[in-house]
Amino acid sequence: MTHTLVQALPLWALRLLVLVVVVAVALGMLAVVRRVTPGPASRSAEGLRPTNQVVAGLLGVVGIVYALLSGFTIFNQWEVYVSLRNDVRLEVSALDALASGSHVLGPDDQARVVAAVEDYARAVVAEWPALSRGDESQATGNSYDALLNTIESVRGETDQEDAFLDTAMSLLAQVAERHSLYIQLAEQGHLEDPVWFALLVSGAMTLLFCCLFLSDRPRLHLMMIVGVALVVAVSLVLIIQLDNPLSSGLELGPASHEQLISDLGES
Repeated sequence: MTHTLVQALPLWALRLLVLVVVVAVALGMLAVVRRVTPGPASRSAEGLRPTNQVVAGLLGVVGIVYALLSGFTIFNQWEVYVSLRNDVRLEVSALDALASGSHVLGPDDQARVVAAVEDYARAVVAEWPALSRGDESQATGNSYDALLNTIESVRGETDQEDAFLDTAMSLLAQVAERHSLYIQLAEQGHLEDPVWFALLVSGAMTLLFCCLFLSDRPRLHLMMIVGVALVVAVSLVLIIQLDNPLSSGLELGPASHEQLISDLGES
């Protein structure tokens, strides 16, 4: 639901848009409520109390529903994000172990293995914009095949080299597994439309009942509504970012692959 929006706007613009829209909706609700209900100035404090008691009770129920729904959604999406981040880090860790462990090989074989690892990391970095759009290029797969062929072409001449080659195959399997896992999670981990519908409706009802709470202090009432609107907006921004972890400015990205490339270039 939010994928196109995240792709079309920079992060700061997305945050600002959500904040402005939610606050504008809250103020619009307040304007409508004030227009169709008697002004609090025309009613005594005693006259306001029964209405506010009913509204406060309903607001508590609706607010709890929204808090639970948004909290559960954030928690669920955070777990997906953490899993994605761990898979990316484990992929880079396996690549780093593969490159650093190749020192037991002869100079030519070591250079070929390190170059193949670097090529693969560069392919992932180049592919990342496509991944954030929900696409996947063939370049990373080709680079992985080249890395695999490079390892398979090395012939161990010592026990130490044979041990490295056995470990290298295990590391390559881990690279393929982790890369596949975080791509699948990124593609399939998005919230379904019914969840977004529930979030938006419960958030709107929370704002509406805040507007229905009559107060003889309009400025204080306005501040309360804007404050609640900001809380709702911030939670929606966080959910949107977690729903698009590869392209929403979170820590998850190709930075670890870029660091690996830099380290290999310096070694």
